[in-house]
Amino acid sequence: MLHLFDSFGVTLKPVQGIGERKDNSIRFKFDYTVGPWFNTFTWEPGRKSWKNMITFERKDGSEGTFAEKELIPIRFNEMRRVPRKNGAGPEVGGRVSYVTISTRN
Repeated sequence: MLHLFDSFGVTLKPVQGIGERKDNSIRFKFDYTVGPWFNTFTWEPGRKSWKNMITFERKDGSEGTFAEKELIPIRFNEMRRVPRKNGAGPEVGGRVSYVTISTRN
């Protein structure tokens, strides 16, 4: 289950997505009043990243692509320090975070 808090305009209410795993992918279906939307997350082991494909079902039953994104891992200690007003930068440590790179939307 994935809770999606959409600020783009499909709905202002959080919608639950029910997912099903197949191989390295999990596809979540969100039943909006305008029709179903899907978020598919696919693990890319060679790149050690997640691909996120956002699609929707058209009125004729065909599927359209809204966006394709890649979530790539970064380590905080690899980030460039960005000065803040008080002179401090971001936390530096060994934790891993993900950055979203939009490839299409």
